[in-house]
Amino acid sequence: MTNTVHASNNSEELLVESESFQREIDALLPVLAASRRNYMRTRSEADRVEIERLEKLGADLASRHASLYDRLKAASGLPQEILEALDKPQVPLDAKNRMQREDLQMAEVKTTGLIDHHLAGAIESVERLLPGGWADEQAEISHRLDALFNGTECLSLVG
Repeated sequence: MTNTVHASNNSEELLVESESFQREIDALLPVLAASRRNYMRTRSEADRVEIERLEKLGADLASRHASLYDRLKAASGLPQEILEALDKPQVPLDAKNRMQREDLQMAEVKTTGLIDHHLAGAIESVERLLPGGWADEQAEISHRLDALFNGTECLSLVG
């Protein structure tokens, strides 16, 4: 029990760090985009130097992101083969990978609004990836799937 609570606390700390990290990224991206637009207009040395400075900040953020991602995976307690399966892209039954931006079009992705028809299958897909009993061991973590079923939490899907 102590290890689970410790892992839960570590996970919570990492999630807080992740949220802070996301705020940094959200703040940097518009500034970097504006800087690039400004340089394209002026082609000045000062604007080029500013882009390089912001891109270095972005590279530092990417490095920190990779480190945080590795720590989150380690804190999950999941075996390496499960983590690799989660990182692997899931291609639909028709074998068409819709992760490419050009494939995310109304003509390609049928919008039904009937999530109830797909949610059970999606949850089963996730459960198949997890080792038996893993979810039960995570009882202290508030973002469990059973919270969706008992109505204490909600599911937000963005597409």
